[in-house]
Amino acid sequence: MAYIIQKALHKGVLDHFDIQILQILTNDARRSYRGIGIEIGLTSNSVKTRILAMVSAGVIQKFLVIISPNVLGYKKECLIIVRNRRQKKNVLNSLKLLGDVVLEVQSLGGISAFRLLITNDSEDKIRFLAEAIKPAVVETMFMSGPPKSITHLSKSDLAIVRCLVTDPRIESSDIAHKLGISTRTVTRRLHKMQDTHAVKFGVLLDPASLRGYILFAVTVNIRDGSYQRILANIYSDLHEYFLLLPPTLPQRTITVLFLTKDVFTADMILEKIESYDGVKQAELFLPTKIILDQLYQLKYIQEVGLKKLSQTLPTKI
Repeated sequence: MAYIIQKALHKGVLDHFDIQILQILTNDARRSYRGIGIEIGLTSNSVKTRILAMVSAGVIQKFLVIISPNVLGYKKECLIIVRNRRQKKNVLNSLKLLGDVVLEVQSLGGISAFRLLITNDSEDKIRFLAEAIKPAVVETMFMSGPPKSITHLSKSDLAIVRCLVTDPRIESSDIAHKLGISTRTVTRRLHKMQDTHAVKFGVLLDPASLRGYILFAVTVNIRDGSYQRILANIYSDLHEYFLLLPPTLPQRTITVLFLTKDVFTADMILEKIESYDGVKQAELFLPTKIILDQLYQLKYIQEVGLKKLSQTLPTKI
């Protein structure tokens, strides 16, 4: 059975069990094989075989730890949609003067989307961006923040996150052994970090390896106070195609990933989302390449975290 699954995936063939596994992992990459198996009706070994096969086939590029930007001291996020990919280097250089470019999504039609994390000091400079990146054209720009609340990581949290950076699926018992604290403490701190949206675990997918399926994103600019209602509508109406929940606290934008088998369904999903009360604007992207930069997280852990970690870790929290 394992050989059959691996052979099928190397041909780019995904079935409904694989899609269900991806839906779970993109929202919580630390879910156990057993937990996933119970939810979708497979054995732990079958789930493990499928995940390893998707990693081997390149469907899953890597497992991720994502620290919320507000935890790292960023005040605002900016999603910038640009046309004219030939000017990508100029666009990147201009954006890096304003903040940290942590995500680049190259899409069909020569359109690229960039996720920029900025501080308050750079906010006034954003309005000059369109002029700075010419001849590339800024088609859309969504600004989110500042966050309503700031979450802080304790020195114990940072120690746990350091262990997860190299292996997001490391067992809690192994983390506990490395840090000299109890497994119960590690589990409790991880749950708290996830509940407060301070840390999220996901996977980076390769759109080119999802043969037979179309991976696409819809970014929605919304009115204040409509976040929870719109998100509930998306999940209720489009659960069959739903892949990824937004990773951050409620803002004025929502970005959701979907998987479908044809572009007609993708167009239907966009039209449905545009019809929701509170939606100001919605953009659909068909990514061909996703480039994720997590160096800003590592820099924070190394420069800020090590200062806290220089103290002796408590045995109880």
